[in-house]
Amino acid sequence: MGVIRRTEEPTDWVNALVIVEKPNGSIRLCMDPTDLNAHIKREHYQRSLLIWQEHIYSHGFYQMQLDEASTMLCTMATPYGRYSFKGMPYGISSAPENFHKTINRIMEGLGGVGVFIDDILIWGCSKEEHDRRLLSALERMKETNLKLNKSKCEICV
Repeated sequence: MGVIRRTEEPTDWVNALVIVEKPNGSIRLCMDPTDLNAHIKREHYQRSLLIWQEHIYSHGFYQMQLDEASTMLCTMATPYGRYSFKGMPYGISSAPENFHKTINRIMEGLGGVGVFIDDILIWGCSKEEHDRRLLSALERMKETNLKLNKSKCEICV
C-alpha cells in the first residue's frame, strides 16, 4: 500500500511493533505509540456533534501524508528491520481530530454533508437533491484525491 518505508538511518524514536487481527481475519501492522503520544502537541479540533459512529476506522488515516520529521518519529522496530510510517498511523493521539479536520475542510461548503472523523453522511429532502449532493461530494473527493473504502460505503434508500 506504500504506507511504510524501510528506514536505515538512525532515528531519535523507535516504537514497538503491534500486530492486530482485523474482524475480517486479515492483519494490520501497527506501532505502539504510547510514549510518543505523551509528547504530541494536540490542537483539540472540535469534532462534529454527529453521534453515528459505525465504521469509524479504515485506511483513511493512511491518506494523511506525514512530513519527514513526523515520519521519523513514527518508526517501528520489526524482526526485519526498522520501518517508518509515511501516512498517519493508527494509535497516534491526534490522528482522529486531524483527520476529521481535514475531511471537514474538504467537504466545507457542501450542503447536506456531515462528517464524523472518516464517516461522511450525505442527505437531501428528495432523491434528486440527495443525488446532486452526492455527486458534488464525490467530485470534491476526486479533486482532493480522497479515496473511499468501497466495502464500507452504505447507501440507504
